[in-house]
Amino acid sequence: MRYRVPQNVQREDKIVWILSLRQLILVMCGCGFSYWLYLQLAESFILTEIELALIAIPGILSIMFAFLTIKGMALHEFLLILIEQSFYRSPRRMWQAHGGEPFMSMTRDYGQKAQKTDNPVARPAYSRRRVEDLAALLDGDSASLPPAA
Repeated sequence: MRYRVPQNVQREDKIVWILSLRQLILVMCGCGFSYWLYLQLAESFILTEIELALIAIPGILSIMFAFLTIKGMALHEFLLILIEQSFYRSPRRMWQAHGGEPFMSMTRDYGQKAQKTDNPVARPAYSRRRVEDLAALLDGDSASLPPAA
């Protein structure tokens, strides 16, 4: 019996129109916080355009985190990778043709020569027929398989 396997399993399911559940929660939280902040400040103060723009920042940020993609990644994934590469990974080393000191490992002793071993690694020999049988088994072609012993 054969079953159909979905081809794009990485795509998020759409809940409301074009919004996935993650996007819906992000937009609701950010814009809801901006609206709550507006209600609290509007009761006590007369708000100018600059203050209204500052109140809108959480909503704008939540919309950016919900919809903006950079190089095929969501904004929060991109920022986490950027932080990881900036702080936790070693910098790239560039080769220079005629300058600079060569990179020396602290764990290897360059003064000693490498010892030669007499026992090379033994690799099993495979016949062409055995490889073809294995390929047929993996492809599911039971007609070309030899009878079971």
